Amino acid sequence: MNVLGYQFEHQWVVLFVLAVIPAYIYFTFVVRGRSQIPYPPVQYKSGSIIPKLFFVSKLVLESLLILVLFLSLAKPYKSTELTSIEANGIDILLTVDLSSSMQATDFNPNRLEVTKDIIQDFVRRSTGHRLGLIIFAGHVFPITPMTTDPLVIHDLVEGFNLRSIDHFKSGGTAIGDAVLKSADLLKQNRLEGRDQVVILLSDGDNSQGMSIDLALKYAKDVGVKFYTIGIGSTDLIRVQPDPKQTDWFFNSKLVEEPLQRIAKATGGIYYHAKTAEILHEVFDEISRLEQTPLEVEKIHQKKYFRQGLNLLAAILFVLALILNVLFIRRPLK
Repeated sequence: MNVLGYQFEHQWVVLFVLAVIPAYIYFTFVVRGRSQIPYPPVQYKSGSIIPKLFFVSKLVLESLLILVLFLSLAKPYKSTELTSIEANGIDILLTVDLSSSMQATDFNPNRLEVTKDIIQDFVRRSTGHRLGLIIFAGHVFPITPMTTDPLVIHDLVEGFNLRSIDHFKSGGTAIGDAVLKSADLLKQNRLEGRDQVVILLSDGDNSQGMSIDLALKYAKDVGVKFYTIGIGSTDLIRVQPDPKQTDWFFNSKLVEEPLQRIAKATGGIYYHAKTAEILHEVFDEISRLEQTPLEVEKIHQKKYFRQGLNLLAAILFVLALILNVLFIRRPLK
């Protein structure tokens, strides 16, 4: 039962009072009226101008008092439905290569800065997704578990630079380790019926750590798809870490075969991002691949209004009492 936006926990009480009030009015007018002495002026205070008006006013106050008391017993409330998450999405783990070759300038200003900008744009548009973040070079570093707050990922990516990893201690590219850790992190954060994917972004070959084939066995058992993105050119690129030291450089090139193998083995797709424009298109395409609803949790919050009704009942009772004592008298009864 809904009355003016209010619902009642005990609806039968409301129906009961709707029958009680007419009965009370009938009893007051008919039954009690017969018991009145036949001299009305004697019943009212001397000097009262409209005795019947006082009688009707008292009856109205008493009827309202009964109504308010019963409505309070019916426990009126307003219900508010709160929904925790109501968007479609999937679990996406961003696994980003932060090895020293990401300094290559075949992307302007370099591969890392372009990658950061595109990931941040992707994250801003990822409403409904749960996102996680891992970076790796010679070792793997989980940055954050799965979260529905894209601003967390956005701000973390903003802070990335080539000094985020000590390349003297963690130099190289451990793609196999990154695959293993990515699959394991998603397994630990799995929700029933929720699709999970890894976007693995790298510009190099697996130069150290465990073998990719061994890591893929675990990834396939976990059931995680890998969408792999190869950044840069398959030709040798000269990488100069410090522009001031022209004699300090190394050559790097993208090796596509490991990334292609990872995607194929897990049911994902491999993309070769030769330019920043292509990389942007890749992330757009990935964002449209799979959309699975998050489990929507609905919470019904009840706000009761008994205190206000009890206060109103007290006020009506006092008014009826004052009216009866000061204006209506029945000294001969």
